[in-house]
Amino acid sequence: MIDEKIPVPMRESWPVITTDKNELLLVPGLRPSALVSRQKRDGDNWVLIEKLL
Repeated sequence: MIDEKIPVPMRESWPVITTDKNELLLVPGLRPSALVSRQKRDGDNWVLIEKLL
C-alpha cells in the first residue's frame, strides 16, 4: 500500500486476502502477491475471478 501511495487512513479499512497461515495473497484493486498466478499451476485448489470495471 505504501508503494501504491494509499493514504494511511484508507489502509486500515482496505480489504486484504490472506491464506490460513496469514500469507498475503491479494490486495483488491492493487496487485496480487507472488503466490497468485493468472495461470493454473499443479496443486492449485482455488480460482481467482476478476471483474474489470
